Amino acid sequence: MPANPEKAELIFVFGHSYLSTMDEVKKLFDKKYSDRILITGHSKEKLKDIEADRFFKRGIELGIPEKTFLLEREATNSKENIIFSKPIIDKEIGFNNIKTILFVCKAFHSRRVLMTAKKFFPTNIKFCFYPVIDERNIRKENWWKNDITKTRVLEEIRRISEYTLSGDLSIEN
Repeated sequence: MPANPEKAELIFVFGHSYLSTMDEVKKLFDKKYSDRILITGHSKEKLKDIEADRFFKRGIELGIPEKTFLLEREATNSKENIIFSKPIIDKEIGFNNIKTILFVCKAFHSRRVLMTAKKFFPTNIKFCFYPVIDERNIRKENWWKNDITKTRVLEEIRRISEYTLSGDLSIEN
């Protein structure tokens, strides 16, 4: 998904290994895109550090006020990120108070995020994106140029296909 950040009631951040994502979140916060930030994610490996906690700590180090954050610490995949965050969002903000969610995720992951959000979030919410580039530098201009990045993008395409067929992703516009 192309970058199309807009003012939102919530910045929704997908945790992962690339900690400097929070530097980008700080820029969005400083530009007043939202005053609430939800960070979601445990990790795929249950014994690893919790992604949401690592991102939260980095956000505090960058000067984002603690009261800004909502944390979801259990999710180990994109579907869980969305589903496990829903009750937190509803309790702390209320879906009736949300018109727009600004997603911060890896660029190559953003299409699946949109399809997952459309499947599980209320239909009246607008979704916009601020994609980040991780240490592999996967971009639309270069993803096919080396085996590591090509494999990762093709894996993402496989997941979109598989999860759509299983009913976990929306194909609605």
